[in-house]
Amino acid sequence: MSNINIKKITLTDAEVFWTLLEDNRQYLERWMPRIKENSSMETNKKIIESFVEEMAAGRSLRSLIYFDSEPVGYVGIKIDKLNKNCDVSYWVCEKHRGRGIAKKAVKLMVEESFENLNLHKFYLFSSTRNSASISIAKSLGFILEGTLREHELLEDGYHDILLFSLLKKEWIRKK
Repeated sequence: MSNINIKKITLTDAEVFWTLLEDNRQYLERWMPRIKENSSMETNKKIIESFVEEMAAGRSLRSLIYFDSEPVGYVGIKIDKLNKNCDVSYWVCEKHRGRGIAKKAVKLMVEESFENLNLHKFYLFSSTRNSASISIAKSLGFILEGTLREHELLEDGYHDILLFSLLKKEWIRKK
């Protein structure tokens, strides 16, 4: 597989992040309706600034995904410092779907979370209708903890959300 890596978002990435969103907005809105809130470059810069502030406070880690040095998506975690857990969000540009990029990016974030941030538990939420995300969770060894019924309002109505998790000790055993 080609070179896939993640790089922490900085203020200088605002334009790149905006371009990725704009080029993929229609595709991404199906699963991520909050993208509509990022409706201008000015708002986008404020979002990136908030990412940088959260990271400085240890409340998140937000990264761009690169495929052969080209920015192709996003992966980030929100951190619960008290309980040492996090939940992940991610997306890959439509033209790069199906190449294993999102799976590799999530795997890299899991490694960072357990090996360098010393977190205990990693969550992944997915609509029951998002087969690609479900596949990522299962292939990385996540355990299905349960279903949150009609939990998220997407453009086609309420979706049940699957809650997957991975414990650090499970990740270590799997390696």
